[in-house]
Amino acid sequence: MALLDRDDYLAHLRGDALALVSVARLHGDAPVPSCPGWSVNQLIAHTGRVHRMAAAVVVNQLLVPPGPDLVGRPPTEPSELLPWFDEGIENLIRALATADPAAPAWNFVGLAPKAEFWVRRQAHETSIHRWDGQSALGQVTSIGSDLAVDGVDELFMLLGARLPQAKPEATTGGSLHLHATDAEGEWTVQIKNGIVGVELGHAKGDAALRASASDLNLFVWGRLDPLADGGDSGFEVFGNDTVIRSFAAITGF
Repeated sequence: MALLDRDDYLAHLRGDALALVSVARLHGDAPVPSCPGWSVNQLIAHTGRVHRMAAAVVVNQLLVPPGPDLVGRPPTEPSELLPWFDEGIENLIRALATADPAAPAWNFVGLAPKAEFWVRRQAHETSIHRWDGQSALGQVTSIGSDLAVDGVDELFMLLGARLPQAKPEATTGGSLHLHATDAEGEWTVQIKNGIVGVELGHAKGDAALRASASDLNLFVWGRLDPLADGGDSGFEVFGNDTVIRSFAAITGF
């Protein structure tokens, strides 16, 4: 269940898109550490295509993925990339702001095909990629705690819908408790044979991570590794490391 309203999601979407563009204006050729093999400009191209795909689904009330005729391709000239991105984000925000939340709209995980899915999804897509872009310059800004808590919730929703078909053998081998230190957010998750079980509230897991909501969101989306050499700063780690590694290996989209 979404934790923010549409205006909040759209405000985050616009702000993160502008911040990503700011990175590209500074150093479009910089490599993106969290997206190996991509430059900032390639990240812009990817995010812009996702924006246009989502807009095409919502505007046309599609129940199947849109074809290339509706999505198009990013320009090959670097000078044209940011105007193309700006046009796409404006079209997306307009589409999401005016759509009936219950209107037909395909999604990639088999959830109820409603336009409201894309409001939430594009806010989180863009917030994570904004962080990716900033990581290229070594100057990241945390994700707002309200959006970050919602991002953890969304990840569990998407996993629950996708894993039984995509990774039916997926198992964490124990429970993982996540505790946000700067917001109301606690989850205990365990995955057995592709089935995701999540309980809200305080509990004891076989492993536990305490960190800001932003860092927990970045962890579940595969951007931070609290078990890396020296550990990502800001995490308190407890219990069975194998459960944490298993969870991280399963959640990649």
